[in-house]
Amino acid sequence: MRIIGVVSNVKHGSLEEEAKPEIYISHFQGAPSGPFMAVRTAGDPAAVTSAVIAAVKTFGGNPPSNVRTMEALRSESVGERRFVMWLTGAFGLAALLLAGVGVCGVISLLVSERTAEVGIRLALGASPRQIWSMLISHAAILGAIGVAIGLGAAAIPARRAMSVDPADALRAG
Repeated sequence: MRIIGVVSNVKHGSLEEEAKPEIYISHFQGAPSGPFMAVRTAGDPAAVTSAVIAAVKTFGGNPPSNVRTMEALRSESVGERRFVMWLTGAFGLAALLLAGVGVCGVISLLVSERTAEVGIRLALGASPRQIWSMLISHAAILGAIGVAIGLGAAAIPARRAMSVDPADALRAG
């Protein structure tokens, strides 16, 4: 066979599978060993499809029935991963919404428990702006405590990630 180019290993099924050695042969050098045909074009792949089918018929072969672009193949191979990422994002947004409702509920409870205090402060001459700032500062303190606890808990997996050997990470990936 005449060598006309070199290609790297190819992943046929998905991006997660191991790449396997690949060769492409001309129809003139022998019958294809598999049902795959790859055509590279500089223009729009859809515009070339009918010409490729006509050329295959000219040589007496069965015309390809499942013609897809590389973009479509790539999209199919990451479709499941894309769906999982979308689902994870949707659950993350739902969790954020629930957390927001929870924070609103806690602040509402704090305000309702301090209604008498707010009334007394207003009767003694406090402005509504001072009352607002007192309640918001209390909520901000609670939020800061929550963030500090969250960051402290996140330091544990972060330290573990910092100790990963790069060579082991590349082999596992």
